[in-house]
Amino acid sequence: MGVLLRQTRKSTWSGDPPDEQRRQLALETFRRTEEDTDGLSVFEVVDARERELVIAAIACARASDAPIDFLEVSREFLEQYGTIAPTPGTTPLPAANALHRSLNWDRETLERLAMDLFERQQAAVRTKSADVRAAVSKLGPDDVEGERARTFVMRQREKTGALPPHRRG
Repeated sequence: MGVLLRQTRKSTWSGDPPDEQRRQLALETFRRTEEDTDGLSVFEVVDARERELVIAAIACARASDAPIDFLEVSREFLEQYGTIAPTPGTTPLPAANALHRSLNWDRETLERLAMDLFERQQAAVRTKSADVRAAVSKLGPDDVEGERARTFVMRQREKTGALPPHRRG
């Protein structure tokens, strides 16, 4: 497994040969925003269960089961560019927050990372809506923080049939 980099768009990170329009979008993917005070937000996962936790956490934060696209690379690859620091996550799922890391790197380093990934035709990994729903439905309402996230989890559990019939409604 590895590090789940920025949520992204599959159309930008398609794995197709580079073109200028997608190159600019790739650079934008790794541009720090005002919210990135401690660096670019990423998650480090070691197995499919942890990846599923991160997917569920992002879905709960958005209260949406829309597909989620990520770039995934090895820790060793990322360490060529700088330190991967553990930092507190801010999703409604504490178990996923423990997997949160930051890349507190300067603009030039982040741009070099983006271009290296783009030039090697790194493709985004898409998690389909059905898989997002399945990941969220494995959570219970006590696994998440916040009423919005709890409501979202319960709705997803109902959609997937994860609630026993007597608890529906």
